[in-house]
Amino acid sequence: MKIRKITLYNIGPYKNENAFEIDDNEKHIILIGGKNGAGKTTFFRAIKTCLYGCRIWGFDANCKPYYDIISTLINNEEKMNNNSLAYIEIQLLFNDGKEDNVYTIKREWHKTNKSFAEKLNVLKNGAEIDESEKNDFNSYLLSIIPPAMFNFYFFDGEEITDFFLGSNGEQNFRDAFLKLYSLDTFSIMKDNFKRNINNSNNKKVFDEYYEIKNNYEEIVKYKRHLERQIRELNKYIDELSAKKESIIMDFKNSGGVTIDEWMKLNKELDYEELKREELSKRIKDIANNYLPFIILNNELIELESKLNSFKNNQKVKHYHEIISSTEYLNYLKENNLNSIINVLENYDNHNKGENIFDFSDYEFNKINHQLHDKLKFNKKELLVILKEVDKSLAITKKIRTILNSTSYDGYSTITVETNKLEIERLKMEKELLLLQNEHQKVLFASEAKLNEYMKLKEKIQSLLKNESVSNISERALIEFELLEEKLIERQSRLLEKQFIEIFNKIINKNNFVDGIIIDKDINLIPYKIESFNKEKLENYISNPQNKEFINLFDKTYGKKIASVLTGKTKTAKIPFKIESPFSNGEKQVYIMSIYLAVLQTSKRDIPFFIDTPFARIDTVHKEGIIEVFFKGINNQIFILSTDSEIYGKYKAQIDDSINKMFLLDSDNHGETLIIQNEYFRGE
Repeated sequence: MKIRKITLYNIGPYKNENAFEIDDNEKHIILIGGKNGAGKTTFFRAIKTCLYGCRIWGFDANCKPYYDIISTLINNEEKMNNNSLAYIEIQLLFNDGKEDNVYTIKREWHKTNKSFAEKLNVLKNGAEIDESEKNDFNSYLLSIIPPAMFNFYFFDGEEITDFFLGSNGEQNFRDAFLKLYSLDTFSIMKDNFKRNINNSNNKKVFDEYYEIKNNYEEIVKYKRHLERQIRELNKYIDELSAKKESIIMDFKNSGGVTIDEWMKLNKELDYEELKREELSKRIKDIANNYLPFIILNNELIELESKLNSFKNNQKVKHYHEIISSTEYLNYLKENNLNSIINVLENYDNHNKGENIFDFSDYEFNKINHQLHDKLKFNKKELLVILKEVDKSLAITKKIRTILNSTSYDGYSTITVETNKLEIERLKMEKELLLLQNEHQKVLFASEAKLNEYMKLKEKIQSLLKNESVSNISERALIEFELLEEKLIERQSRLLEKQFIEIFNKIINKNNFVDGIIIDKDINLIPYKIESFNKEKLENYISNPQNKEFINLFDKTYGKKIASVLTGKTKTAKIPFKIESPFSNGEKQVYIMSIYLAVLQTSKRDIPFFIDTPFARIDTVHKEGIIEVFFKGINNQIFILSTDSEIYGKYKAQIDDSINKMFLLDSDNHGETLIIQNEYFRGE
């Protein structure tokens, strides 16, 4: 699909008729230049309104709130006329592989007195189509560019990072992934198959399977929600600490000093803060290394008992091997020591089974030491620490009250501010600990539910293989689920590979991102590869989240981990999730790499729009973005740029790919003129 022409009539600053006519050639970049306020944002709003009407603004039908939006879109001078007319017209070229068809969408608004009325016309190759064909065309248009995906193809450099990294970023990526790779139709087909098995003999089994599956998906959804909350809370805690440090630094930079009388109190404050930092470290240590094992305390006690039994059996076995030698048995027989012979024979009869453990002494001592460390942990320690934190806060509050009672060079002001920040930070750390505890419980519950779900899935697959199933929907339902999983995994690997190839061509930094991986729930996770020794690795994989993350990769890393833990190698390079936030520039490069990878692997021939392309990009990465991103997109691409973004040498990079240029020139009356084949001059 390509855009042939866009016409704006009395839309925003575009008074009367203004047209963007695209040349019919293979070059794919349309460059539109305009300074701030020249009408680039109006151009964006006009296109999406023309394509979707009220739907793009969240309404199911034309209504007063929708017409209020339209009123803001229409030229101010034209709105004052009682019989005003405004319209947006877009010509689209469709090629289905057999023939070219040009569809013209024209959405116009007539004002009579104070109200607006909308009219939609659709022409095919210049001839108006009937209502039935119009409905078919609208359905087709909505299928190839759903309104929910509009913000994917209409890329705003100021806001686009929020599309994948904002509060709803995970869902946006999941939706984009399923829609762009045409995997969203599986859910529709599966729902139809489910309706067809309501009267089958195996309905009970299927009902149980989908109930367990839905329960598992709900747990996973809740787990992701908790993980998002934990990330946001960690970020907020860091911001509070940074804000506190900034206040103190600003005070020092402005010449603030403390007097001698405050030295003792300040030392006490430092001591309390240091104490709370240590307590906070211990809380994090408990959350990471002991909370998961508190939940499994009974299982650990049972394991300890089995290990002790194993050790005792090993001792008896060793002794038995010595005294059951041929020489010793002959000696017993010669001296008629039959009672000892009977004991040996009884031992042989009762110890023919194999032991469930097969540990070396080194492995046994190592596991026993780790097990003892987890079991001896005092569960009351956490309550004691929290009480210590509260006690420290009370002491801090008392000291700060004394400091605030005086006012020396503004010091009392910053202590009030930093005290509020510190109290808020500690409050958030307590909340974080509760969330981490809840997350651990949910993690174990999700693993248990997954096992239950997989067993039922195997049961149904076995049923379909071994029994004669008359209802074809039952067989198709499971087959489609398996196919969906395989296709998601296949597309994930393709996207991961394409992303890192693109990213490495653009980025000009080390130690940023080594790759991305997409889990089975279509969550996109950036990671780095880092060297781990045994101690660091044991601590890392003791966290169930990290273990779950490592399992997303192939068995190569599992072998490396085992090699380090058993002492065969000293270190191994292992992937770890990137939790720290990116800078604004890094986010832009990261997101643009994901965008291009998705566009190239999905192979959707849909026009792509980008406004303010270098909103957060530094000069170091501009040339890479232009060369890799703009020239790497095969789709028709509209670039809306200010005179401080694509100009001079940056424009020269794309000259050989430019189909058409337009310059938006705003006059003194606020009207915008479209000048074809013109662009900003100079460097």
